[in-house]
Amino acid sequence: MPRYGALRQRFPDADIRIVTASALTYAEFDTPEIDLSIRFGDGKWANYQAEMLYRERAYPAASRAYVSKHSELQKADAAEALQSHRLLDLDNGRLSGLSWRRWLFEFGCTAKHSQLAKFPSHMMLTQAALRGEGVALFWHGIHDDLFAGGDLVRVGAQSVETNAGFFLVARALERQPVQGLVDFFLKSRAETHELLVL
Repeated sequence: MPRYGALRQRFPDADIRIVTASALTYAEFDTPEIDLSIRFGDGKWANYQAEMLYRERAYPAASRAYVSKHSELQKADAAEALQSHRLLDLDNGRLSGLSWRRWLFEFGCTAKHSQLAKFPSHMMLTQAALRGEGVALFWHGIHDDLFAGGDLVRVGAQSVETNAGFFLVARALERQPVQGLVDFFLKSRAETHELLVL
């Protein structure tokens, strides 16, 4: 969504509509009316071509005020310290991305059930993080714009990367008008700024 304004400016005469999927199968996207989609997964969708935008790489972050109150979260290796904080988690069974339990496991840590505050959407989760209600996971390349103003900051320097990612998907990526959109998103990917680290 942060790139939507730039997309409209680049293609002022195009009929650009945003459609969200209600299931990880992306069945709603498999219609002739949809030229291009952004999907999360392994890049393999039958009868489609896929170009990776961003590999799944998640890192913890919280409001600047929250991190300022907790000096242990300002260390580079903050995973262990996170075990005693409220963790804002996405309660969305249709997504197979990283959860807090899986993220912490990568560093030999665990999360108690009572630590996890579940949210039905990433928008609600982000708002809770901005209000200082705890620490949330964010994704490189997808949420970078949230850090530009400094209201959210990374917690530590650790991140976890998987083999999954976010892909541009189309029946034929090189055909018009899809090629112009593909070029726009790939250029946007290349311009992704560095995250603000406290």
